[in-house]
Formats: sequence, structure tokens, C-alpha cells
Amino acid sequence: MSSTSSSDGDLDKTISEWINNADAESDQGIVKNDPVIEDRIKNKSFFSQFQKPKAEEFVAPDEFENPSEAFPSEMSCTQQFDELVKCYSIGGQVRNVYRYGSIRDCNDRWSMFKFCIRTRLDSEEGKKKKIYEFYRQKAAEDLKNGSSEDVWKARTQRRKPLFSDQEDGAEGASQ
Repeated sequence: MSSTSSSDGDLDKTISEWINNADAESDQGIVKNDPVIEDRIKNKSFFSQFQKPKAEEFVAPDEFENPSEAFPSEMSCTQQFDELVKCYSIGGQVRNVYRYGSIRDCNDRWSMFKFCIRTRLDSEEGKKKKIYEFYRQKAAEDLKNGSSEDVWKARTQRRKPLFSDQEDGAEGASQ
């Protein structure tokens, strides 16, 4: 094989040689006992490796009764410590003053970090359930505090683009 191809014919020949070599290697047993990979090699489909797995290939997690819940069941104490330091840093406080007009007390970050340290000693299953409950309660408290949706009304109709075909036709025709 040449390192550079001057025409499409040479490139097609190089690709077909590469596929034949891959078939020969798979026939020699380099890929053993993996029906998914063997099927994809037989079909010679490069993009098949990016397809979603079939139903028989997928194993659903059975950690909780409803695995589609959006609350995490793991917590990184390093990440919680980083968030705590970021909250107390000058940049974090300036950001809070800019956004909300006051200095933040960071009690929520302290409570998350302390919770993470306390749960490290629990069993794996107990830890997952406690972390799941912690995030669920935190989300419920956040809903009680309100959000921007309490102030702003959601649009029911799509807005017209700002500079498109206006009635007088003079201002929107600058293209």
C-alpha cells in the first residue's frame, strides 16, 4: 500500500484491502465470542458502531424502583469541597453580588459538603439511597423558593423574527 493516494481508485483499493485484512484478522479469532462486534464486521458497516444498542444488548439499571428519576445517586466530596471554596472565593462573592445584589452565606454548600463526608462511611446501597433522598429534598425546597417562572409568563405563540418582512417593507430589506 502506498502512503499517499493520487486518485479515488487507489483510495477505494486501499479501503477494500483494509476491510479484507480486518475480515482475515477477525476470522483468525482476534475478536472472540462477541456477537455484536462479529455482526458489525460481517456487515462491514463503519457507522453501525455508533448505532443505539438493540433491546437484547441493553441492560436497564435496577438501582431504584423508578430508574427514570432525574436525581443522582452518587456524590463526589471533592466536587462538593471545590464548590464550597468557589462560593467563599472573591470571584464567587463578586458573581453573587452582581447577580443577586448581596453576599452569599454559602450555608447550602457547607451542608452539602458535611452531608457528603457523613455518608462516606455508609454502605454502598445506604449511601445511594441517602444521596438520592438528599437531592430529591433539595429539589423540593428549590421549588418552594420559587423561580423566574413565577415572575415571567410563558409565551403561548411564537414571536415573529425581529428583522423579517415588516409591513412597510423599508426597514427589513437590507440584505
